[in-house]
Order: sequence, then C-alpha cells, then structure tokens
Amino acid sequence: MRNLLQANLFRLFRSWVFWGAMLVMVGGALTICIGAYHDMVLYNEPGYIEPLDKTLFRAEQVLGITVAIVVSLFVGTEYSGGAIRNKLVVGKSRITVYLAGYLACAGVVLLLFLVSSLAALALGSVLFSAPSAAPGTIMTAFFVGAMTCLLYAAVFYFIAVICGSRVWAAIFSILLAVALLMAASELSQALEQGPYTMQLVPEEFSTSKEAYSIDGVAEDMFDGLVMETVPNPNYLSGEKREIVQLFYDINPAGQTTQLARLSEQDILYPLRIILLDAGLSAVFALGGIWIFRRKDIK
Repeated sequence: MRNLLQANLFRLFRSWVFWGAMLVMVGGALTICIGAYHDMVLYNEPGYIEPLDKTLFRAEQVLGITVAIVVSLFVGTEYSGGAIRNKLVVGKSRITVYLAGYLACAGVVLLLFLVSSLAALALGSVLFSAPSAAPGTIMTAFFVGAMTCLLYAAVFYFIAVICGSRVWAAIFSILLAVALLMAASELSQALEQGPYTMQLVPEEFSTSKEAYSIDGVAEDMFDGLVMETVPNPNYLSGEKREIVQLFYDINPAGQTTQLARLSEQDILYPLRIILLDAGLSAVFALGGIWIFRRKDIK
C-alpha cells in the first residue's frame, strides 16, 4: 500500500487542481484577515483590536466545496486515464487500491486545512490581539478540524468511486457540499435563537416589567408603542434542541461553522464530534470498499 499511497500523493501534488485549491484556501484566509482588519480600523474606536480567533478558521467554511472539487476530479481522472484499472491488472487488491486512494485524498485535505489555518494564524498574529479562547480550546479546534477533513475526504471519495465519471462525481459532490453548507447555516440560526425576544406592543397592553418606550425613535411612527420582552416561539429547548445540536455536530459543514465562530462560542461537544467523524469516516470507507469490490472497472 505504501507505494500506491506515494504514487497517489505524487499525482495529487503535481495536479493543477490541488494547487488551485491551495491558492483558493490560503488566499481566502489571508483576504478574510485583511478584510477583518480593514473593518476593525474603519468601524471601531482607535486602539480597539479584535481577537485573532475571530478570523482564524473562517476560511474553512468553504473547505467542503474545495474538497468536493479536488477529490472528484482526481478520482475521475484516475478512472478515465485507466490508472485504477492498471493497478488492479498488476495484482493490487481492490481494498488496497481504495484505501490508498482515500488516505491520499485525506492527507491532501488535511494539508489544505492546516496550511490555510496556519496562514491565517501567521497574518492574524500581526494584525490582531491574542485569541479570546484558551490555548487548549484552540488546539482542540485544530484537532476537530483535522477530523472534519477525514470525514469530508471519506464522503467525497466514496461518491467519486461510486460514480466513476469525473463530471458526475463533481456535480454530485459540489451539490452535496452546498447542501451541507446551507443546512449548517439553518441549524446554526436555529440554535442561536434566545429564549426571549422583543416585540412592539401598544403601551396600554404591555404587561412586561421590562418594557420600555421607544418615543425617542421615530415618534411619528411608533407613538404610544413600547418594546416588550416576550418568550421566543422559535427558541429550541429540551430534546428538540439536543436533536438539532446532534445534526449540527454530524454535519461537517456544521463543524467548520463552529470553528469559524470560535471567538463567539467554544465548540460545545468536541469529543462527540471527533467520535462521530471517526465513526462516519469508517462507515463510508467500509461501504466504499464493499461497493468497489463489486464494481465493474472498464
């Protein structure tokens, strides 16, 4: 397997797709840092400096789309160029071929994550203050991100091997990556809802002790109205919140969203995410091997 793994990594590192992805990830991380610094200087009081962890992992939110493109094009090229067939012809087992391909893709995805994060760390250390999160939290976040890379690689390598076609693999993978990102956004918004919200009510109907008048703002529009604190009907609690949080943790795009928001909130269940990533990666790898062993390689 070592020779196959080295050959796969060699082809990936020579691929323009890999270097294009690296440019996108690193360029995105640096652009986010520069943009955040510009906004910090423009919209805040002189002397205010934002914490480094506000921008450290923000570029990783597009990691899924980047991985989908890299893995699908690499595996599709392996199929169309006959490389996979040739490996089997010379006597390599299908299990070895699949695992070598997956590990190579996982290594490349991990490299994309680490290089872009370290680029943000290097520039952010110059532009921003020390992270608001504890050093242990930052290290945990890096480890969670590494496990997310393994899951992303497992999912998209599975799809690419099943499809066989470079075009269809790319289409399905990109659509899935976008869907995961959209789902992560919806889940994040649902979990951000607080137990209370504010609403406008006529002053004579207000029952809240925390209600306050807004006469000082647009009096001609809101005369006689007050803002009142009321229970938020969209707030998730109990079992429903636990279920939504679980889906948020399972979703790899949800994991990168939690990394991007590290300065606002620590990752709530890092150990659960790590175990989920390891288990799901194993499931996709075993499922992919089972299908690949029965697949007709032309």
